[in-house]
Amino acid sequence: MKKITSTNQKIIIDLFNKILISYIPKNALLKCCRFCIFRRFINTRKDRKIIKNISYKEIDSSSIFSSIVNELINYLKNDKQLVDDKFRRKVFIVDKKTLSIDVSYCLAVPDCPFCSTLPKDSMNLAEKNGKCILNNLNQAGMPYRFRSSRYWDKILENTVLDKNLGIITTLLDYKEKYFNNAVAILPLLDGRDEPGTGRTGRLESSRGIALLEAMERYAGFYPKGKETTVYESYNQLLKKVSKKHILSIDKYILNQDSIIPKKSNIFNFDKKQKYHWIWGYDIVNRCPRLIPETLAYYGMTLKNSTYKKEIIAYEISNGCSTGSSLLEASYYSLLEVIERDSFLTYWYMPHRIDKIDIINLKDKKLQSDINIFFEEYPDFALSFYNISNDTRVPVILCTIKRKKVKKDKMNFMCAASANFNVYKAMFNSLHEITSIFNGLQKKFTSNINSIKAKYTNLNNIEKMEDHSLAYGYYQNLKYINFENNVARMVTPEALTTKLDEEGLCQQFKFIINTFRKQNREVIIVDQTTEEMNKINLFCTKVLVSGLLPMTFGAKNARISNLRKEDITNYFKENITVKYLPHPFP
Repeated sequence: MKKITSTNQKIIIDLFNKILISYIPKNALLKCCRFCIFRRFINTRKDRKIIKNISYKEIDSSSIFSSIVNELINYLKNDKQLVDDKFRRKVFIVDKKTLSIDVSYCLAVPDCPFCSTLPKDSMNLAEKNGKCILNNLNQAGMPYRFRSSRYWDKILENTVLDKNLGIITTLLDYKEKYFNNAVAILPLLDGRDEPGTGRTGRLESSRGIALLEAMERYAGFYPKGKETTVYESYNQLLKKVSKKHILSIDKYILNQDSIIPKKSNIFNFDKKQKYHWIWGYDIVNRCPRLIPETLAYYGMTLKNSTYKKEIIAYEISNGCSTGSSLLEASYYSLLEVIERDSFLTYWYMPHRIDKIDIINLKDKKLQSDINIFFEEYPDFALSFYNISNDTRVPVILCTIKRKKVKKDKMNFMCAASANFNVYKAMFNSLHEITSIFNGLQKKFTSNINSIKAKYTNLNNIEKMEDHSLAYGYYQNLKYINFENNVARMVTPEALTTKLDEEGLCQQFKFIINTFRKQNREVIIVDQTTEEMNKINLFCTKVLVSGLLPMTFGAKNARISNLRKEDITNYFKENITVKYLPHPFP
């Protein structure tokens, strides 16, 4: 039910060297209240971890600033645009040191305890989303991206980017000699900054992709579009809900099921313990499913530290993506799940692969980017491999390796991409590397002594960047043996199927039918936030039963014997599991 304010509300927040001023007229929607403005402002501060629970006060009437405040309040009372077309409330920000006055616009906090109007999560809502995706699958000519990254650049810059009250506080351009990238900074409640990165090489496109990736992270940490309602143990749920509507936990590879040796596992699923559950939709079996909230969202402890006891597996933004529809977002989420599984199954279970011939490529844009790469990095060899597996979607691995090994420099890096267009997958994987490599190389060089000490033992790998830095170290190059498993040299055209030309819907159906034959579940979780809904941007997370999820940290790997059997049967090879941490960036 929408909340209405029955009286005029002056919002005056005197905090540090700023005064935040806004106004809510009588009988107006109480959307974006005092608490929302306070919380958004605090979250943009560098010291937010320390000050997030600070109390604030209204300005004293005797203050020398009171006349400025009263004048601005009177102005707002007569303002016809207190809430703009993007549902943001106008806020004046007075700098007490300089007396400058800025105008910002603030979005309501989705889970605000005072003015939130989020719908309750339910089976019906999940079923509605699932049917929407299925209906869209029957549309002819569905584009891969309904709206371009340049479109989202403009929309998101004008909606969520603001240094004082924004969801995203900063958008940085990195202009290299050849490869231009962008980074959007998402401030988190725990004081960290989460980057979203655009890696197209074209600054205009990179900015939009960076903003979209930051919004994807924002959506993936904890629910901001629905209110979670189910809190039960698995055993109790069985008494209340049909078993077909509960996620088959045993089909998913958790840390407790992983076959890695000497693991120090702190994550377990207990069927007697209470968990929060949210609704997703199994697009293969066309059935709503309850999923542990910490499996669908990877930052629940940011919302409440008590969720720590509910974490049942190490999770990241694996299988999350944004799009202009639930179908579009789900398609790219699926491709990411497949990309990571293909990389991990090859790394942990080495099998034969193809090497791609990059001489005389027919795609002139890719050929140009490869030529530019050799100009920028003349000391490196560049290779592309086909590492596709039984998911039957082309997955391309790109590697760069220093021709003459240097002990104090980064010597190796790799990245992968899944796409039915093999040239597009090659382009994406190459740009993933070029966007990160320079920054990693600088970090490697400045920390060479600690790197030598740490990465002589690969079990010391803990954080995401450790994986790339460890395999950039010359002594670990002996573990990089892609060339040893090359069975044949192929052209990109040899890997291309007719599905490349048949469009998003046909490709989506192909993937779903493949997983149906393999008896896999494909669970789509709608992570779309309230703010995204208002601009028709959608975010989903996809979980596929049995596929290897991406993890970071040596002890967090999740590998199953069943996946080993799948790969053994598909390649018809005698496969041995390699328990080394992966080099994925």
